[in-house]
Amino acid sequence: MSSPRLRRLEELLEAALWRPPGSRRSFVEAACAGEPELAREVLELLASHGEAASYFEGLAGDVARAAPRELEAAVPAEQTIGPYVTIRQIGSGGMGRVFLARRADGAFDQRVALKLIRRGMESPEALRRFRAERQILARLQHPGIARLLSGGVTEEGLPWVAMEYVEGAPLMAHCEREGLEEPDRLRLLVSIGEAVSFAHAQLVVHRDLKPGNILVDASGCVRLVDFGIAKFLADQDASAQTATRAAVLTPAYAAPEQRVGGPITTAVDVFALGVILHELLTGARPADSRHGSARLPEDLEAISAKARAEDAGERYASVDAMLEDVRRYLEGLPVSARPTPWHQRARRIARRHPWPVIAVGVLSAAVVVFTGASALQSVAVLRERDKAQRTTELISEVLAVADPYRAGAEPLTAEELLERAVGRIETAGRDDPEIEAALLQLVGRGFGNLGLAARARPLLERALELRERTLGAAHPDALETRRHLADVLAAAGEADAARELLEPACGAGADCVTPSSRGRR
Repeated sequence: MSSPRLRRLEELLEAALWRPPGSRRSFVEAACAGEPELAREVLELLASHGEAASYFEGLAGDVARAAPRELEAAVPAEQTIGPYVTIRQIGSGGMGRVFLARRADGAFDQRVALKLIRRGMESPEALRRFRAERQILARLQHPGIARLLSGGVTEEGLPWVAMEYVEGAPLMAHCEREGLEEPDRLRLLVSIGEAVSFAHAQLVVHRDLKPGNILVDASGCVRLVDFGIAKFLADQDASAQTATRAAVLTPAYAAPEQRVGGPITTAVDVFALGVILHELLTGARPADSRHGSARLPEDLEAISAKARAEDAGERYASVDAMLEDVRRYLEGLPVSARPTPWHQRARRIARRHPWPVIAVGVLSAAVVVFTGASALQSVAVLRERDKAQRTTELISEVLAVADPYRAGAEPLTAEELLERAVGRIETAGRDDPEIEAALLQLVGRGFGNLGLAARARPLLERALELRERTLGAAHPDALETRRHLADVLAAAGEADAARELLEPACGAGADCVTPSSRGRR
């Protein structure tokens, strides 16, 4: 086959894969008008692509279990690695093995999950990914993410990392063992999403979210693990871009753009969370025909479907936007993923407020009062939704700038991304001081997390001024902004100023722990 024809086949195949499955045939037939042979070849490639994805998904587990056995048989169960001694293997993947290990230098008692790159797998690409995972874990300090403790290189030159050992079970096993009902499972999903959202705020995309990479400990707290193929959104290194296209993935949870080597954004994690939501409540993935057509309640089906939209632009703008809909469902409120008929809204109000509804049936005058209250509530809901939507739109627009496949893309640092966000706030928050304050606080905290206190301070001061003027100094949002500003001041060495800033908030019931003492709580 000639090179020009091969290139055309590749271009048509990639373009077709970007479209929803139902419209691919019509696209190919239109693009290959007058060339039936070319159309036939593209359609055959599309069919082979679908069959291959299903085949390799099933094969992956068998290969992962069988391929390493011979190599691992020669490795002793107990090894000394850095200051640790391995106890037993607790996990294995294509690139590395994970051991339960204990501290062996006598400094203190500690058990860790020690990840060691597999012998024979230390290719330049594998070593790059391993180092990247270590760098990413060092950046992610969150209760919902397994912490990095230390790392190094063995005497044989194999890199290793020691992580927090989570005594828990994978997500689905935990839910089944505990017999969790829908509300508790959804609350677990919210906790998972909050950890993912934190990673996104640090400009990190996990890229391999699935139940097996989510552990739940005995107290019911979740931990995300395995950031082996995660990436920095601001990473513009050419080799990293090539690795992105060749990265391993789990087909059942991978977004369409991942499967065809497209640009990686936070939308890929939103897609995976949509699949996890469906599986968490039905026991089957959305496309798993082996379990029949397991359906969710209408609102949850709409949330999962919006998160899993084929077109990344049609998904939730952020993980936080998806979680807001899940919380609203738990509270019996309408969700943004689909319009809610008036009679369903009425039933929800009746469930949440039974006595006022009974009073409506008894006293006709209460109808007027109830109607007015519902109208006011609807206005408040719409206003809060507008605030959340405009905030997430700003995050989406700023993160989109980090897309490594933009035409003419240049390397961007996290600081540069935040500066672009500052430039968007005036437009996004125009004529609404509450939204402006929310955006200023969001970006101010981002600068603070980067250690740029001088840049964070004026943004948080302006946010505090707006919130106290529009909401009052005792409002929870104003108190929250005051606390974030105090944290920035403390980080800049102005502990006295931070304490002075927090003193007025103590009488309002805020967290009165001074920033300098937070680490000793």
